Amino acid sequence: MIVFLTGATGSGKTDTAWGLVSALDTIVFLDCDWFASRSPFSWKLAADVESVYRAIRSQISFHLGERRTRFVVTLTLEMAAIYSSNYDSFAAFGLPIYAFRLVASGDTIKNRIVGRDRIQKAEELDNALRQQADFDRLYPDEAIFSRIETDSLAACDVAQTIVERVLSASKVSS
Repeated sequence: MIVFLTGATGSGKTDTAWGLVSALDTIVFLDCDWFASRSPFSWKLAADVESVYRAIRSQISFHLGERRTRFVVTLTLEMAAIYSSNYDSFAAFGLPIYAFRLVASGDTIKNRIVGRDRIQKAEELDNALRQQADFDRLYPDEAIFSRIETDSLAACDVAQTIVERVLSASKVSS
């Protein structure tokens, strides 16, 4: 199983991914931000964004060799924008794929970002609000990413919602 989580900065992707790690045994968390933490790197360069996808596929391939078959992968807006063109390369692993967009109000995002221990809070907040509008424009419905509202949910509750949806979907497909 591969669970993709996307959403604006501050929507709860990382905390939810860690919630899934706690809720499920033997799940591997692949954080796209970690793969992008090299220099030089720019989310604005298509080749750099594609390189993160290649790195994630490489990691999944490695972990499959170690008999790990559950993954949670966070996606930035830039990665979500080209998710459809990368879908088949993940489907080739033969694992069920689930994709979720975490959505939060501007106030919730602001509170989450302000509460972070980071220097660039103002930049992150501006970026998050722009991303929220971009996500709404790119994905106005749930055709690709199933929406989960995170305003009133703790990360562990969002993770549990995902687990329930995945279990429900797997019962329908079997």
